[in-house]
Amino acid sequence: MSAPVFLLSSERSGSNLIRVMLGSHPEFCAPHSPHLIKVFVPLLPNYGPLTNTESLLQLAKDMVHVVDIQLRGWPHLPAPEEVVEHCAEPSFAGLVMSLYGLAAKHENKSRVFIKDNGNMQHAADITLLFPDARFVYLVRDARDVALSWKKSPGHPGGVKEAAKMWRAEQAYALQFISMCPDPSRIAVIHYEDLVGSPEPELCRICETVGVQYDDKMLEFYKGDEAKTSADAAIGWKNLTNPVMTNNHGKYLSELSIGEQKAIERIAGRQMLQLGYDPIREHDLSAAQSGTLAKLFRAGRAAIPQLLRGPAGIKELKKRAKRLAGMREIMIRAGRHNPQWHRAGQHAPNDQPGQSES
Repeated sequence: MSAPVFLLSSERSGSNLIRVMLGSHPEFCAPHSPHLIKVFVPLLPNYGPLTNTESLLQLAKDMVHVVDIQLRGWPHLPAPEEVVEHCAEPSFAGLVMSLYGLAAKHENKSRVFIKDNGNMQHAADITLLFPDARFVYLVRDARDVALSWKKSPGHPGGVKEAAKMWRAEQAYALQFISMCPDPSRIAVIHYEDLVGSPEPELCRICETVGVQYDDKMLEFYKGDEAKTSADAAIGWKNLTNPVMTNNHGKYLSELSIGEQKAIERIAGRQMLQLGYDPIREHDLSAAQSGTLAKLFRAGRAAIPQLLRGPAGIKELKKRAKRLAGMREIMIRAGRHNPQWHRAGQHAPNDQPGQSES
C-alpha cells in the first residue's frame, strides 16, 4: 500500500466533511477516526520492544479495542492476530498500516486517509513513523470553529475553550509546516475555500497526494459512510447534504461582540498568520502573552538587580534590550505568511444557516 495521507485539523473545522469527500474517491479508504496516534504514541515505551511477539500482540489487542469502541463502526474489524499477521514490520506504524490496510482491502481501495484528533500535536512523530506520509492541513476561521463548538453538545467549555484549542493546534501545525523539509507533501486547505469552491481545492489535494481527481468526491453525501456517520452523532448530521457553499462567517450574527473579542484576543496571532483578520481592536502581542503576570514577575526579579547597584542596572538594561529585540522580531515575523493564506478572500457571510459537518 502506497503513502498514507494524514489529516491535520482541529475539531469543528470540517474534518469529517473532508474525510467523507476523500472516502468517496475510488482509491481512498477513509474510515472514522479511532485516535490511534494520540492514544498510543505517548504509550509506546510502556509496551517494550515490539520485536517481541507478545508485546506486538498486546499492542494490537489494545489498538483493535480502541477501534471497536468508537462512535462509528470500522469497515472491517479484524482480530488482533490478523492485524499482526498482515503487519509488514513489527512496529506501531506497521500495526496502523495493517489495520487500515485490511479496512481498505475490505472496500477494494488501495490508499488510506487517516483522520485522527491529535494528529497536529504529533505531526513530527508521524513523519518519523511513516516516512512516505502525505498531509492535508485543513484550517477554519477560529471564530466559526468556536461557534460550531458552542453549538455542539459534545464540546463543553464555550468559545474561550474552543479558541485556546484552536490557537494551540494551529501553532503546532504551523511549526510543523515551517520545519518540514518537503512542503510539497502538505496541502494547506482553508475550509472557506473548500466549501466555496470545492472542486479546485479537491484537485489540489489530489495533486499533493498523487491521485487523479474524481467527481465522485463531490457526491460524498450520497454514500453509505456519510449516512451512517450522520446517524452516529448529531454534530455530523450535515454530511448527508451537498456542500453548503455559504457556511462561513456566521460568527458575525451568531456570536456576541464580547465572544468575538475574546476569541480574537486568545487566537488573534495565529489568525493573522493564516489570513483571518481580526475585526476588533486588540493589542495581540500583549493579549496572548500574559502581559500582566509577566510584568509582575519581571518586577519581582528586578528588585534584587537594582539592589546590586550600577552592575545590576546595567544587566537589567541589557536584558530589556534583548527582550525588546526578540519581541519585535516575533511580532513582525509572526503576522503573515502568504503561503498559508486563503487562495481567495471570502467576504464574511452573516446569513443564518447550518453548522459545519
